[in-house]
Amino acid sequence: MYKILICYANNRTRNQKETFMKEIMPLVIGVIGAIIGSGTTIISLILKEKFTYKRDLKKLALEMATSDFQGQVDIYKDRPNFVTPLPVLVNYYLKLIESTERDVLDEKEFKKLAKERHKLSQADIY
Repeated sequence: MYKILICYANNRTRNQKETFMKEIMPLVIGVIGAIIGSGTTIISLILKEKFTYKRDLKKLALEMATSDFQGQVDIYKDRPNFVTPLPVLVNYYLKLIESTERDVLDEKEFKKLAKERHKLSQADIY
């Protein structure tokens, strides 16, 4: 685009060239700057939304795990070894939400997650 403007300017008289360079070029540069600025703003908003969405999913998984953990503690008051550790629940709910988000949560995937949860809950963490 710059070459086209220069060719256009070369076909004019010296006075017209000076007028062109003083009046038109700042407008062209301003438009280019506005396009670049708005592009970066749009990209930053998209990235912000993406990371906010991921953070909200993790927060949801943590809330679900905490609620599940509290329910297990209430149910198994006299048998604390039956309570699934909170980190295992957080891991389970994160993977459950991710599977739902990817739209791959079917019976096979659910069984796989349940087996993994059971295996982790049986691990000796202390």
